[in-house]
Amino acid sequence: MATTQNTYTGNGSLTEYSFTFPYLEESDVRVSLDGVDQATTAYSFANATTISFNTAPANGVAIRIYRQTAQDAPPATFFAGSAIRASDLNENFLQQLYVAQETDQIARNLTAGDIAPGGITNVQLADDAVTTAKIADLNVTTAKINDSAVTSAKIADGTIVNADVNASAAIAGTKVSPDFGSQNIATTGNVSGDNITATGDITATGDATITGDATIGSLNGGQLAGTRNRIINGDMRIDQRNAGASVTQTTAVNFVTDRFSCSGNVASKFTAQRSTVAPAGFTNSLAVTSSSAYSVGSSEYFILRHIIEGFNCADLAWGTADAKPVVLSFKVRSSLTGTFGGSLFNSALNRNYAFSYTISAADTWTDISIPIAGDTSGTWLTDSGAGLYINWSMGTGSTYSVAPGSWGTSTVFSATGATSVVGTNGATFYITGVQLEVGSVATPFERRSYGQELALCQRYYEKQAVTLYSGALPLPYFNAVSMRATPTITGGGAGFIAANASPRYALMYQSGQATQTLEFSIEL
Repeated sequence: MATTQNTYTGNGSLTEYSFTFPYLEESDVRVSLDGVDQATTAYSFANATTISFNTAPANGVAIRIYRQTAQDAPPATFFAGSAIRASDLNENFLQQLYVAQETDQIARNLTAGDIAPGGITNVQLADDAVTTAKIADLNVTTAKINDSAVTSAKIADGTIVNADVNASAAIAGTKVSPDFGSQNIATTGNVSGDNITATGDITATGDATITGDATIGSLNGGQLAGTRNRIINGDMRIDQRNAGASVTQTTAVNFVTDRFSCSGNVASKFTAQRSTVAPAGFTNSLAVTSSSAYSVGSSEYFILRHIIEGFNCADLAWGTADAKPVVLSFKVRSSLTGTFGGSLFNSALNRNYAFSYTISAADTWTDISIPIAGDTSGTWLTDSGAGLYINWSMGTGSTYSVAPGSWGTSTVFSATGATSVVGTNGATFYITGVQLEVGSVATPFERRSYGQELALCQRYYEKQAVTLYSGALPLPYFNAVSMRATPTITGGGAGFIAANASPRYALMYQSGQATQTLEFSIEL
């Protein structure tokens, strides 16, 4: 194959470049930089086979030195009776040879970019002129194919196989006939994938068999099964102690609604109570109101808390290699907006997980869902002790705040930079629909009957009006349910005695007959 061009890449310093092809005249030698022909004033001939640029081509510039033989007229013209010299014949022959060689080089240099859109039409191509061997892989893109240009008639049966479809091709259902966007998908084989999502209903007339895990938001628009929720009284209906009365936060643990308490290491910074302000489908929430505009110190904290008994979270297998993930979900609203925080930790306070969530609109109920990886370290009680603490921060200093989203070893109440409810006088915070369940997708709030929820609460606290009698023999009182452990009993009158107390009953009497409101407490 004859050479009609030489190519180089500029380096910013070299000015002379040689070429290896023969030519008839210096004017037949052309020079281009990045595809642009240069004027003859930009370079000169250092010798018969070397071009010298006035200025060195820049680094990375594509240099092409090529021959373009003049073909307007032959170098020599013969007239009748004139002498024919061999040199003239040779020069005429070389002109034709060089032009033919240059035409061949142009054809080999031709790329898709050299053809104007529509320049080559079907009419100009012979049948089978373009074969797959003539098209480099990936050269034909979607943009190069006219809409509806490729029809089923143009594709031979069996021509496109699985191997021809890129794994990331992302072929939309509407591009497939029948249109998966409007037609049913029927198969005698398996339907599988990392994630199968349907925005509508999935209907099976026969059995649906799932051999792996199924992550389902709801079944028939409701909960999937009973006792998924490890939280007791998550909808705040039960309030045996206070019946909706306000509770002032102190440095001690004060229960607001059953199983939900408030505390802080500086007293009287907020009040809390059961409220009837609630989202659709709920009747109650736990409401917090800030008592002042308090600047939280670095080592101070103010929280709402729920503790899950070890028996009720033992199956999570936390502290082992088989630890299960959970998702914490709840409904929340506040007069404040921003990022809020909370935490989970064990009874030893040496395994913690800070979480954060966002309230974007003031005084608007927001659904929160927080997936949490199961902890494979630490000791997590699986008996009647405190298995898992969950805290919602109303304001926490830097000492007890860390970045959210991972397990750590210190005592933590909130995520770093979280909004402080106690920092704004009169600020409000409401929460309800609290649920903790195994998995990574929150399901609808699990609703139990009032009687079921009350009985679950009475394992830890019971408040009853009891008629006590005077006399030598005490009378037995049986608790509504067997309590977590032997409770502390308070509320009797003068000479009140509770003997042989147990988690199930106690023997009681007092000096004079009277009806007393007794409290049985064995909170975590």
